[in-house]
Amino acid sequence: MSEAPQGDVQVVSIRRTKIDARTAWSLIMVVLSCLLLSIGSMIYASHVSNASVKRAQDNTRQFCALMITLDSAYQAAPKLSSTGQLVAKEVHQLVKSLGCDGT
Repeated sequence: MSEAPQGDVQVVSIRRTKIDARTAWSLIMVVLSCLLLSIGSMIYASHVSNASVKRAQDNTRQFCALMITLDSAYQAAPKLSSTGQLVAKEVHQLVKSLGCDGT
């Protein structure tokens, strides 16, 4: 840059530089790599999130099946002790609060 004072105003001359093909190609590749890495990360995060939700739903379904079986067994049991009645009541309330089918 060269500066030439003219009164109160300074005029600044900026020399433009040419970018050679290798530098331009490198810059394009860096930008493209960052873009592809970002897209890949979003796809991976979405996949992991969906797999986690599916796993949680499967676990809930299996737990509900167990709790419904226990609830049915307690409801069909003849006379239960006071502890058995308390457990039966709690299992039934848990089945209802989880929203399991079969209640």
